[in-house]
Amino acid sequence: MYGKDGRWYTTHHRSVGKKLETYRFLVRFIEEMGYSPTVQEIADEMRVSKSTALSYLRDLENAGMIRREADKPRTIRIAEITVSGM
Repeated sequence: MYGKDGRWYTTHHRSVGKKLETYRFLVRFIEEMGYSPTVQEIADEMRVSKSTALSYLRDLENAGMIRREADKPRTIRIAEITVSGM
């Protein structure tokens, strides 16, 4: 599939982009509201199903970008990123 820029994109490229977009949404939402969004709010913002939103969250958690308590609402936390050697 070709993107708007004329480059060829696979499903993987779109999926990575959506996950990064989800991460940015989480950071912005938590900074503005002081608490994390529900899975439904994430799904609505990203225009995906709740199961897809949960998949994005699992992938972000596995990548160490977020932390969350399973089966509890509004427990998403942005993981602290440290850079060693600086």
